[in-house]
Amino acid sequence: MNVVAATMLALFYLLAPVKSYVKPGEPVEIRFVESQQAASAKMVEIIGLKAVELPGLLENVAANELAGPDGAPQFQLYSYDGKLLPAAKVAKANAQNGVVNVAAFYPQIEKPGAYILTFKSAAPLLINTLTNPGMVKGTAEAVVTHIVPLSYAVITTDKGIIKATFAYDVAPHTVNNFIQLANDKFYDDCRFHRIIKGFMIQGGDSLGASDDHAGTGGPGHAIVQEFNDKPHVRGVLSMARTQEPDSAGSQFFIMHAANAGLNNQYTAFGQVLEGLDVLDKIITTPVTDRNGSTKPEDRPVIKSIRILPATAEMYGIKAK
Repeated sequence: MNVVAATMLALFYLLAPVKSYVKPGEPVEIRFVESQQAASAKMVEIIGLKAVELPGLLENVAANELAGPDGAPQFQLYSYDGKLLPAAKVAKANAQNGVVNVAAFYPQIEKPGAYILTFKSAAPLLINTLTNPGMVKGTAEAVVTHIVPLSYAVITTDKGIIKATFAYDVAPHTVNNFIQLANDKFYDDCRFHRIIKGFMIQGGDSLGASDDHAGTGGPGHAIVQEFNDKPHVRGVLSMARTQEPDSAGSQFFIMHAANAGLNNQYTAFGQVLEGLDVLDKIITTPVTDRNGSTKPEDRPVIKSIRILPATAEMYGIKAK
């Protein structure tokens, strides 16, 4: 068998939520599909999970592939810290048209938290059961379950590429805001306008190329703070803000060195996975004062930020 034929016969798996937002009490339904067409992976890359709606492109995974004879699921759910969660045994997989209510096997997802769903070679899904932002932790009840592809960010600068994972567990609404802005190409051609060696680099300002107004721009909206216990250590991504806690919008910073004084005062929402050497290049940018101000012509360019499907391994999970 030649390489092309082998590629054509390799099964491509895909997980797609029936609904991206699920209200409490509703089934958390995931569609499990597969295909032997090599073109399927490219089609998903182009149009996303909507590919499951194209007739003839993908087939439903058989029920006996989703749950064994003993009722145990053949898909896995992990807590955000990488622990495989115990599954309930269900008499029937009830996989009509390849759709499974994952909550029947893993009722844990009905409680607030971040979970990662894996199945064979499919790109994992992030299942985030959320409370309203700003509510006191531990007292608020779940209001919705948000299901999206597990993702990471590729930040392409004129100094090199930085890759970062997201802290979905402690800053889900902040992560969602960042991903939406990146997908809308808001960050394309932004600048790192404030740079302090031994502290951080700051960018994502719509006015970052301006002579006089760098540091004052944004997306035209603000989000509710999600201050959390994630420490501000080297490589952490966090949201810039004014003195008002709920003033973050698009500007973010990447820590060059640890600073415990920022912990629980700013919303940490990600972590550099690759590219700390690029961070070290950016930090050498000339500045004009102790506050890290830079001249427009010196500011490192954020060429783009793209959001791509992540593997479980990127999030510290050795999937079965």
